[in-house]
Amino acid sequence: KSKDFNADLQALILKNIKDHKRIIFNGNGYDDSWVKEAKKRGLLNLRSTPEALQHTMDEKNVTLFEKYGVYSKVELASRNEIHYKNYSTIIHIEADTMIDMVKKQILDASSKYGKELSDTIIAKNKAESGIDVSYETVVLKEISSLTSDIWKKVCNLEKAVSEAESIAEADKAALCYGEKVFAGMQDLRESVDQLEVLMPKKEWPMPSYGDILFSVR
Repeated sequence: KSKDFNADLQALILKNIKDHKRIIFNGNGYDDSWVKEAKKRGLLNLRSTPEALQHTMDEKNVTLFEKYGVYSKVELASRNEIHYKNYSTIIHIEADTMIDMVKKQILDASSKYGKELSDTIIAKNKAESGIDVSYETVVLKEISSLTSDIWKKVCNLEKAVSEAESIAEADKAALCYGEKVFAGMQDLRESVDQLEVLMPKKEWPMPSYGDILFSVR
């Protein structure tokens, strides 16, 4: 019902920009600069699903869903609990799978390769005293250090899974899975990735990214 469409449109655009300017960001939203800028603007920076789910039942969200007949407050709370439990279940399965892969395959492979390097060093020294075994020695030290590091991290991950599993409240359990279990998985993966670079292809117990992406068999 505007009498001057262009003028009213410009006024509407101006009002929206003023009302929502604090959430408009034209930089890299995946960069740390946005994290700092969001904090400066008083905006939430929710890095995980459980953190976001904590705000589902905020009054403004409940009002929105009820206003348009999408969910009642009880229905929204029920769905929120389902999302918490679904998140926990998925992370639990992934963590258990990771623990199983590391303990039954990766640690076994790294230990065997460490023995192979040790045997090579011993054999070369027996063949000729003072022979250069610097390559085998350096790699053996790195392999041994990473193997030990991975063992400690997989044990820590098992403890984190047990802790999260023992929590009865769905929201607190999900937060524990996000803050401790998922974080432990990331930490463990970092060490395993470093180990993979040092291991010979024939000794690594699973396909590499290169095998998966570029090999056709």
